Amino acid sequence: MYDSEGLVVATGTLGTGAYDDAAACTFPVIERNVPDDSKSYGVRVGWRPRKDITNEVARTGELVQMLE
Repeated sequence: MYDSEGLVVATGTLGTGAYDDAAACTFPVIERNVPDDSKSYGVRVGWRPRKDITNEVARTGELVQMLE
């Protein structure tokens, strides 16, 4: 996870994947100790492009769809 300045502020792990109702594979992502002082964050999983999310989304644990 990157802060709004582009600095790495946390790393995490992927949980076990499962297929959802639309036959898409979903993975829970767990990132601990993310500082709360950035307006937005960038999330990058593996080789996928970085996805920018708001601080609120980072705090609530809402789904972040990496493939759009």
